[in-house]
Amino acid sequence: MNMSCTDDFPRAIVMGVLLISLLFFSFTVRSEGLDVSAKDGLSYESSAGNFAIKLGGRFHYDGSKVFSTADENIEDGWAVRRKYAKLGLSLYKVWRLGLQYDLESETKPYESLWLRYSGFSAFNITLGQMSNEPFSLEESTSSNVVPFMERALPNALTPSNNVGVLLNTSGSGWSTAVGAFWETYIEDSDPFNGDEGRGVTGRFTFLPIDKGDDLLHVGLSASWRWPDDTNRVRFRARPENYVGKKRLISSGRIKNVENYLLTGFESAYVQGPLTLQGEYIRTDLIFIDHAKENEILDGAYFYAGLFLTGEQRSYSRSRGVFGGVEPKGRYGAWELAGRYSYLDLNGDTILGGREENLSLGLNWYANSQMRLMFNIVDVDTDEHAGDVDPLFVQMRLQVAI
Repeated sequence: MNMSCTDDFPRAIVMGVLLISLLFFSFTVRSEGLDVSAKDGLSYESSAGNFAIKLGGRFHYDGSKVFSTADENIEDGWAVRRKYAKLGLSLYKVWRLGLQYDLESETKPYESLWLRYSGFSAFNITLGQMSNEPFSLEESTSSNVVPFMERALPNALTPSNNVGVLLNTSGSGWSTAVGAFWETYIEDSDPFNGDEGRGVTGRFTFLPIDKGDDLLHVGLSASWRWPDDTNRVRFRARPENYVGKKRLISSGRIKNVENYLLTGFESAYVQGPLTLQGEYIRTDLIFIDHAKENEILDGAYFYAGLFLTGEQRSYSRSRGVFGGVEPKGRYGAWELAGRYSYLDLNGDTILGGREENLSLGLNWYANSQMRLMFNIVDVDTDEHAGDVDPLFVQMRLQVAI
């Protein structure tokens, strides 16, 4: 595939970030003694604290069985969902390099590769390929700690990992992040895979309640986006199942889109072992022909989770996201969760289908690095999606360090 200078620009930024960072870090390594630790991954830290390096990764292995469906193209079996290697470098406590490499992918191995400077008192600045733009609570939460095997249906509307420049800051009970992003460096024969055009994206979170085990989180996200030169966009979603390799609803390639606005509203309440969380996300499409009415696509989810063994989900106040769990007992932690989600890809002229899912999950955390997940997902689609209503029974073995 031939690539223009414009296509090479994001790739050049990613590779430039890597080369400059490695050269920069190497000067400090030569003069620093290193202490080695194997806790939460393999890490090395200089005795003076000016240099640190950490190696880690994640491995998600899924199994799935499908029932009650007339669609013979939905697969059963086992598959590697994620197999990542991770590298983190820190220099003088103000420079940080992050790299996450997909060991399974030949076409898009770099999930993220970025350089961050945190020496300013008011904000941090990050440049490079990022794992996600600052949009949505669930999208901003690591796949290692999301309580279900797959993120909810509305996640199909969120922007993903793109090259850009990000500014973020936080204060007492709030956080905010805003950035400019453009096409991912990933080369793909299908321009609709990994190419989301250009966008300006921001997210703001606030804690109206923050009293020990009692926490209320609210947030707002927005992204104003311009498609690439084809002026076409597409939205589609898997039925919260990876192994089946089937997308039941898709907007198709929507033509003549001038720009579009993504907005998201999020809220979560945590009281001890109980978590309640929900989001609403919508897309407003504006067409080149302004005589044509705008189209609206939207989705939402709500879930309730309970740690039967009494643990509480951790929370990062500087980023406005939930983190992992440290089991209290020697036999691990057990979590029960239920979720409703929907995604509506039907508009006045777009008939991509509507899907509603009911999910039940049971998770066992052997420790903070290993988790077994069990999910049942009951799918209901409308006539535009073929009235295909599968039931998935699935499980995951997860190791993350």
